Amino acid sequence: NDQRIYPVNGRSNWAYQGGSAAGNMKSFVSRILSDNAADQQLRQMWKDSRKEGCLDEKTLVGYVDSMFNEMEASANLNFIRWPILNQRVHQNVSALGSFEAEVDVLRNYIPTRLAWIDNYLGYEPGSIYTDTTFYITTPQELIEFSKAVREGAQYSNGYLENDLDMTGFDSQFQPIGNVSKSFRGTFDGQGHRIRNLHITGGEYTGFFGAVGGGANISNLVLDSSCSIQGSNYVGLIGGSSVGGGVNISHVGNEANVTATGVNAAGIIGCNKGSTAIFTITNCYNTGNITGNSESAAISGWVGSGAKIENCYNIGTITGYNYRNDFYRGSATALNSYSTSTTQVTRISTEDVEGGKLCYRLNNGVTLEPIWYQTLGEDAYPIFDNTHLVVLKSDDDTYYNVSNIAGDVNSNGVLDETDALWIAAYLTGEEPEGFEVVNADANLDSHIDVADIVTVRRVLSGIPLGTQPLTATLYSSNASVKAGGTRKVTVWFNTSRAATAYEADIVLSHGLSIQEGSFAYNTKTHTTSHITYEQIIMSGGQGTSYHVIVYAPDNTNLGATSGTAFTFTLVGANDFAGGTYEIKHQTFVAADGVYNRPDDASYEVSLAKTYVTDILLEPNSIEMVAGCDTTLSVTILPETATVKDLEWLSSDEGILTVSEGTITALSAGTAIVTARSTDGSNKQGTARVVVYSDATPVLPIEELPDGMTIYTLSGIRVDRITKTGIYIINGKKRLVKVE
Repeated sequence: NDQRIYPVNGRSNWAYQGGSAAGNMKSFVSRILSDNAADQQLRQMWKDSRKEGCLDEKTLVGYVDSMFNEMEASANLNFIRWPILNQRVHQNVSALGSFEAEVDVLRNYIPTRLAWIDNYLGYEPGSIYTDTTFYITTPQELIEFSKAVREGAQYSNGYLENDLDMTGFDSQFQPIGNVSKSFRGTFDGQGHRIRNLHITGGEYTGFFGAVGGGANISNLVLDSSCSIQGSNYVGLIGGSSVGGGVNISHVGNEANVTATGVNAAGIIGCNKGSTAIFTITNCYNTGNITGNSESAAISGWVGSGAKIENCYNIGTITGYNYRNDFYRGSATALNSYSTSTTQVTRISTEDVEGGKLCYRLNNGVTLEPIWYQTLGEDAYPIFDNTHLVVLKSDDDTYYNVSNIAGDVNSNGVLDETDALWIAAYLTGEEPEGFEVVNADANLDSHIDVADIVTVRRVLSGIPLGTQPLTATLYSSNASVKAGGTRKVTVWFNTSRAATAYEADIVLSHGLSIQEGSFAYNTKTHTTSHITYEQIIMSGGQGTSYHVIVYAPDNTNLGATSGTAFTFTLVGANDFAGGTYEIKHQTFVAADGVYNRPDDASYEVSLAKTYVTDILLEPNSIEMVAGCDTTLSVTILPETATVKDLEWLSSDEGILTVSEGTITALSAGTAIVTARSTDGSNKQGTARVVVYSDATPVLPIEELPDGMTIYTLSGIRVDRITKTGIYIINGKKRLVKVE
């Protein structure tokens, strides 16, 4: 009843004063509105619907738009046009002649109508929460985030931007999520702590009250200055109420947790009904846990299918069942430790304080690990990377190294030695005492020339640049002979001057780089040459060569384009084609901005090596018709690409030849020729004399002992090994060797 005049019947208050198709509608509505209980119920229904977002402007306009889209689709499908639209039959007299205009009138009407009903019913909307992202910087914003989740924005995401001191806000804070509105979004503490928060309640009491499937909680520590007290299902997370996967990682509880009933725990009190599947990784509890039963360090009841990995406890647990003081339920526990249990690996307080636990939790990882502990100051491992990394020495003791990125000599400061040591490490010469854990000076997960530049940039006070750098090394396809060499040029192109670069030259099988053949384009800065280069050969043929060029004083190497370096490719004797690649490139400007271009690959084809000579042995032969003999062939060079030969006989009536094998047919003299087929026109020849079977022949077995034997060329021999004419005791004789 908004006192409007509706043109459909020209009356006001038409809904129940103007009549209806339903009998006695006026009296029916009047009775409802005059009934106080019904009135209160209607007001509550309106309030609930408004709070839950069922009757907000976005939802109602969306419904109108969906109907509009359906009508429009129907019109496009079934009608050429709507002929009634241009007639004055509209209820909304202000929107003549257009279906779209009528819909706009309705869209505009919705917010004013909602406001009128809110006012009529005395409802103040306040904040109507929908799923969104909260960036939390104050206690008030944390309280607002919790309120939003509890009032229906269960899938909201929260990011803690700094540590929070909750002193004075205990009574205003309520656990994030409850049984009916469990938290199912992402909460990232971003490594921050909650301090001085004392949470009290009944069931499902904790920093998070109840969580459900889809929840991700990470990077948060509830400080030892906090406490949690409740009846049942009490912990940093009270419990779960909705099924699905829940991930908890990098979460620490240092607060004491007390339950007057069951299921107190450091991380999660109870997975009620085993509805959710929990994955708990890199979490810890140092608080004292007290409950009547089914209480534990990590979870009072974790349900089934859970995974617990890289977690530890050093708190005292009271109220656990059947030695299950780390967790209760069905879970896979990996690399987890406690000072008071046999359920996971037991560890002593001394090993916790001495660094052994920290090292084990990191699984030996020392480069950007998860856990840190400054020995002598921290009683247990934490996530704070401003504390120190724990390493293990050869004598099985544990020690700290500096946590300053780039401080590879671990003296607590950055200095020129750090830059020199990183350069030495990159070129394969690791200095004694070099701490590789700190070598990634710019924290980009790579150890390369950019880290050398970063150390020197920090020492000089130059801020990190903002101007982008684009750069690349590139080359071209090449060819090389088997057993030969070929000079290769690699060029560079940068958007602005660089102070250092590096790359790997990766060769396929059959290729190598000639020792000492690397040559760099000399760059000039004022009057001094500033080219500094280092090369590592990481293997022989088919491996790679690491190239580093840098200026020790972070000055520019020179121009922005031109020749970077050259080298000589060597093809092995069996080389038949391959590739060389320029990989893992890094260019760095003096202000620390770097670029890593894509890898590039180039073809290396086999260059033809021509035949230079063909040698036949022997080159003079005497044979008897009907016999065979095979020539020995030498083709020079050995690396000739094409070694196929064409065999020819000057008189095939006397002899034939195939692949170097001569078959003697009849008496006479002929020339055997072996000719190259690679276009070099090289050939080798042998002269062959064939005797007929009718020629008087002296079988070798009839040759008397003690004969003086010479070949026709005058060479004395001790014995005859093949058929031919010899001078025996001064006379020519044809000797046949079977």
